[in-house]
Amino acid sequence: VTLILTARTIEKLEQLQKQLEIKGATVYIFPADLYDIKQTERLLEFIRQSGFRIDIFISNAGKSICHPVEDSLDRFHDVTRTMSLNYYTPVILTLGLIPLLKQSKGQIIHISAINVLFPPAPYWAAYQASKTAADQWFRTVATELKPAHIRITSVYLPLVRTRMI
Repeated sequence: VTLILTARTIEKLEQLQKQLEIKGATVYIFPADLYDIKQTERLLEFIRQSGFRIDIFISNAGKSICHPVEDSLDRFHDVTRTMSLNYYTPVILTLGLIPLLKQSKGQIIHISAINVLFPPAPYWAAYQASKTAADQWFRTVATELKPAHIRITSVYLPLVRTRMI
């Protein structure tokens, strides 16, 4: 298997690269902060120029935030950052990868959150809005991409133990 991995922390990417290469994978790493649209576009350019066949795109970047609205009155940046990473970035990457996924009749795996299937919860407005927007976008686009033989699978995970929590 050939993988292209991206994350903010180059040391962790290099560690993972070594672990996967020991198991026989070919791994390319691309350090990037996907909050930054310019870095996201550079990642797409790297993928396009690589000439790789893209069979599967796993959209897994995300940001969690839990704030009461009263504590967020002067923190609109929390909303824009959360929307950027949880919604805009996966959309930008998907739009950029559709031509390659058409060639391979590939698949998109969108890592969502189980909370999008539940009623809204207090303190999670920015997070739930961003994840719900992405979920609706991917579900809608799935119907449009079906004739091109591109499948989209959404995975609804519960809270996952990461640095964010």
